[in-house]
Amino acid sequence: MIEVSAVSKVYDSSAGSVEVLNGLDLQVASGEAISIVGPSGSGKTTLLNILGTLDKPTSGAVKIGDQVITELDEINAAQFRNQTIGFIFQLHYLLPQCSVLENVLVPRLAGGWTESAADSQARAEALLKEVGLKDRITHKPFQLSGGEQLRVAIARSLINTPKIILADEPTGSLDPVSGERVADLLLETNLSKGVALVVVTHNATLAGKMQKTYRLEGGKLG
Repeated sequence: MIEVSAVSKVYDSSAGSVEVLNGLDLQVASGEAISIVGPSGSGKTTLLNILGTLDKPTSGAVKIGDQVITELDEINAAQFRNQTIGFIFQLHYLLPQCSVLENVLVPRLAGGWTESAADSQARAEALLKEVGLKDRITHKPFQLSGGEQLRVAIARSLINTPKIILADEPTGSLDPVSGERVADLLLETNLSKGVALVVVTHNATLAGKMQKTYRLEGGKLG
């Protein structure tokens, strides 16, 4: 599902060049769940952004399915991202003025879908039921706990039926009990939906729940 080949990323600044990724290789199969750990500043989020077409490598290539995403222009990358990849961030980026249900439906606003609005809403409601928020669909984000907000973000990441979920420190702001529940929910989603799951985390417990754990240091995975 994901094939990363010799990817490097260099950032230039007035103070000089910093190489964050150095000829990195990675393969993730369809339905596989992996975690990526490493010290702060090691490039974990940079790698996740490259996998999600939010950034481009300085050199190397990334292939998702049959598509070499590093060759896509900005418009096609955005379309591919919306239809193929689900994102979960530590800062959930829920729209405060929108209800839980409306937040889950936000990715459908990009267009290019044949599904009716009614069918999209029905799927959103079904996803919210799956993550245990059936009774919260009319609530606003500020009325939810941190763990509940993250579950909304998980439902939102699934609304477009992605093939891949990329999660950046998904439990970083949660207490241990809530973090454990979210970790289990991510793995249940991985198994039940058959999506490839890539989790960047400092949480050793969360990392240990994945099928494989990679350590990113010195620009490479080990």
